[in-house]
Amino acid sequence: DLRRAEPGQYVGQRLRFRVTQISAGGRNVVVSRRHILAEEAAAQAATVWERLAVGAVVRGTVTSLRDFGAFVDLGGVEGLIHVTELGYGRPRHPSEVVQVGQEVEAQVVKLERAAEGGRDRISLSLRALAADPWLSAAERFPVGTSVRGTVRRLEPFGAFVELAPGLDGLVHVSRMSLQGRVAHPKNVVKIGDEVEVTVITLEPEKRRISLSMVEGARRARDDAEAAARREDRAAITEKTSEGKSLGTLADLLATSAKKRR
Repeated sequence: DLRRAEPGQYVGQRLRFRVTQISAGGRNVVVSRRHILAEEAAAQAATVWERLAVGAVVRGTVTSLRDFGAFVDLGGVEGLIHVTELGYGRPRHPSEVVQVGQEVEAQVVKLERAAEGGRDRISLSLRALAADPWLSAAERFPVGTSVRGTVRRLEPFGAFVELAPGLDGLVHVSRMSLQGRVAHPKNVVKIGDEVEVTVITLEPEKRRISLSMVEGARRARDDAEAAARREDRAAITEKTSEGKSLGTLADLLATSAKKRR
């Protein structure tokens, strides 16, 4: 193995070695297996490169994870799945999507052969093989639908809200508050907030969704006002009932007094 390993695991095995040094009249012989393994790995890598092409779908095993992506062994060569190519979502770390030792299927999106002494680069993507969420956006979020989403980005003109992995809509500043246009979205929401929005327009071909927070706020206000009116009517009814009861008791007392006379 080209990586360091415990020597004890090779006891009893028959392996091929290359003699690298002979001294003391042949009494001291130094052998190496690393040279043979390196040559075998180079030959295997060359074979893999011959069948690689942009657009090809390959299978490999995740060997390590970094903040910027996951490295995948394709059988003698390693490719990188950048964190943005792990899917349509926004994972904070590759470990949210894949694990070391996991076998994955990915598409080759870029190949870079380096000059002699450099390092070849293979860029892979899981996202390229996943279903495009925009293709079903109209069915999942038709105009008029109210849904809860997560604020992902703030701009002076509005807030971008994620409805589903890969589907972000824009809440314009003019549709963020019942009080009218706000100076900046940060005055109403912050990144990570979960908000209720209503789909105003949907243009899958342009990958655009216009959202509004006003409708939800208006419904909440109307519901609160309706609840307050119900409480007021209930209170009035209760007071009226109490008044009628007292009047009836007074009448009974008056009638009883007349009878005693």
